Amino acid sequence: MITIIKMIANFLHNIPHINFAMKFVNPVFDVDFYGDYLQSLVLYCLTILVLALCFLFIIGVVWVCACVTRKKEHGRTSKKAMNLAILLFFIAVVCFGLLGTSLTGNELINRGIRQSSSGMANINRNFKQANHHISDINSTKAIAYQNVDHLIALVHKKINDKHLSNDTEIERIDKLLTNLSDGIERISEFSAKLTKTLKNVKFLEKVKLYGDRIEFERWIIFIVLLIIMVFVLFLGIISFCRKSKKGAVAFSAMGIIIFLLTFILLSIVFPATIAYADFCLDGNAYINEHVTTDMISAINFYSKCEKEPEKGNYPSVFELNKMTEVIDKLRDSQFNLFTILSNNFPDDVEIEEKGKLINTDFSSIVQNVGSLETSLSCHTFSSSVADLKQGFCEDGLFGSFLLLLGLVLLSIMLWILLLVISKSWNVFSRLGTDYVEVDEDDPFFPRTNDNIPVDIYGTHVFNPRTRFANSMDHEEPSTGTTTATGNVPINGGNATTPLLDGTERANAHWQKNLTTTSSLLASAPPGTITRDSSSHARVTNYSNNDAMYHQYDKYQEQFDV
Repeated sequence: MITIIKMIANFLHNIPHINFAMKFVNPVFDVDFYGDYLQSLVLYCLTILVLALCFLFIIGVVWVCACVTRKKEHGRTSKKAMNLAILLFFIAVVCFGLLGTSLTGNELINRGIRQSSSGMANINRNFKQANHHISDINSTKAIAYQNVDHLIALVHKKINDKHLSNDTEIERIDKLLTNLSDGIERISEFSAKLTKTLKNVKFLEKVKLYGDRIEFERWIIFIVLLIIMVFVLFLGIISFCRKSKKGAVAFSAMGIIIFLLTFILLSIVFPATIAYADFCLDGNAYINEHVTTDMISAINFYSKCEKEPEKGNYPSVFELNKMTEVIDKLRDSQFNLFTILSNNFPDDVEIEEKGKLINTDFSSIVQNVGSLETSLSCHTFSSSVADLKQGFCEDGLFGSFLLLLGLVLLSIMLWILLLVISKSWNVFSRLGTDYVEVDEDDPFFPRTNDNIPVDIYGTHVFNPRTRFANSMDHEEPSTGTTTATGNVPINGGNATTPLLDGTERANAHWQKNLTTTSSLLASAPPGTITRDSSSHARVTNYSNNDAMYHQYDKYQEQFDV
């Protein structure tokens, strides 16, 4: 995994950097507003936006051609419509996958930055704790220095009062007292240098604070915009599956928006990812402007100390080992000094009291130095520095590259989708039909059977919609009431007698009466009169046999009264 990340970082770092003057610049991370490096990043952004406008122009040309070119409609039930719907569905699913890749990259960036921020917080806390121990050392050192000065004055006074004549002893006492004073001054020098090295903690705190804020806002913006794209694509897939022309047109409008949004995000992510890789590979120049070289050296030591234990447990720039040597010499000098003083000034209460105070001060210094060593040891910082580097320059960089890759491919697939979808505007259209919806006022409207008059144009005999219930509801007879029959009772029977009662005699006699009535021919509708020489109703052509009239058996139930 680390090898892949290094390959990605080197690939991004080696992309040519060109300024506004079209000259190659050194790919060293820098945030100078007027610098060549920042110009190269802005040029990347402008290039992507211009490319987006070119793609948008091509989409516009294709859409205009689709609108003005009249093509043969196939209808959304055709095979072509089905194939086009499958193609659009497949492209939309690929776009879904690329959006998932982009969301994954966004989450990896966020996780890497949070891991790096956590490591930064631990580093800041440990450095603050080390500064606190240094402050304790400085406070104890000042008290110890005063006690040593008082001891020097007291010893000289005792030597003069006692008239000690042993020059060797006096010389040894003076040397040991000098060693105590010099040792305390050396400790003061080490602590001052260490304080200067750790003064960059405030900068690290600002980096963590602003980094957390920027990352949270970046994560929110990206995830909201990507979820909007997911929602639009989901609506598009629904319209493709239903082969809806309105849905395809609506998705075309919303697709333009997410297409431009994708390119805007890409214009931001692409230069940011390149800058990300440049910082991880060659960002020392920028870091040196805000962090001391000693601090950088210490962090580099902590990142490798577990793998290289022979280099010690502390960074060499802190000089903790030298401070420990000075303290050991102080303890030896203290022991030797009070041994000589006890021999030359036995049972001296004042010297014993000063010795106890100095011993307490030195013991406190030893404890504070031990705590300082623990705060700055390898095992304290190694995991935090590893989280800092792994989160920022490994997980974060890989997530940024994944987001970049997803947006690049998503932009291309959305462009293809918007080009193909213009074909669906005609293919998904509903074909025209000869069917005309029957108006509710039409007497033959199926749901108004109860309002149909009994005798319509005198053809109710052959009209299957006529029911006995109609005649009963309106109290109208079903036969012999129209001018088509001349108001003459047929077959000489009652008007309520069914025309077709199922007997051959009744059927034949009724047909003969119908053809011999002159008023029938005069008032019959045109559709019932043939244009031959006989000029009589078409029903006269029927012969009186069972085969011809058997076709009316199915109307027997309908016309019985």
